[in-house]
Amino acid sequence: MKIVPLACVALAACSFSGKLGGSTLSSGSGPSSTSSSSGDSTRQAPMPDVRGKTPAEAEALLRSAGFNVASTTEQGADLCGEGEDHQMAKQGTICKQRPEVGATTYGGTVRLTYTLEKDAWEGGSNGPGEWRRVPEVVGKSIDVARTMLARAQLPIETSFEVIEVVEPGCAARTICKISPGPKQRKQVRMQGRLYVGLPQPVAAPPTTVDPSDPTPPATTPPPAAKPDTYF
Repeated sequence: MKIVPLACVALAACSFSGKLGGSTLSSGSGPSSTSSSSGDSTRQAPMPDVRGKTPAEAEALLRSAGFNVASTTEQGADLCGEGEDHQMAKQGTICKQRPEVGATTYGGTVRLTYTLEKDAWEGGSNGPGEWRRVPEVVGKSIDVARTMLARAQLPIETSFEVIEVVEPGCAARTICKISPGPKQRKQVRMQGRLYVGLPQPVAAPPTTVDPSDPTPPATTPPPAAKPDTYF
């Protein structure tokens, strides 16, 4: 009968238990950072705030916080919307994120979806201030545009200078143009311009002569000759 030393049995048991679940545990009392971030399905952690950071900075922040970043995806068709403070993010940085800030993540793995700020603010050192995004009102009637702008917190009476124009292709009482343009930001403190079409002037019909009318058109007689004057 072959006798196996107890030390070897204990060593084998430690080696076996250390490989459970496909990950190797560290020699300490707790799991390593690698197993806690990607192998522990029960791990819960709040999602960090990556807004205002570039995608590369956001990924680095998540990894430094112990997350396994499975993927990062930009929502290219999305626009940066209005936050609670109506402030713009720096151009090229994240303005929206999913999972949202503070959302519970499980297993230490995160798939980040984000929206990038494409616009740049050139308003000087004071910053952009409060802004609202201009709805698509071009081609709408003035009444419909008024309602849409009010919903966007851009009332016509206080936010725009209304300019009436007569232009080909611009129907009466219709929005021909708006500045800033549709989907662009408008600063609350700055007045925009709204161009509204006026009715096109009606040209007078040309005067024609009916050839069947025997009465000739009236003509102006030549001026009477003046008598010679002698001095």
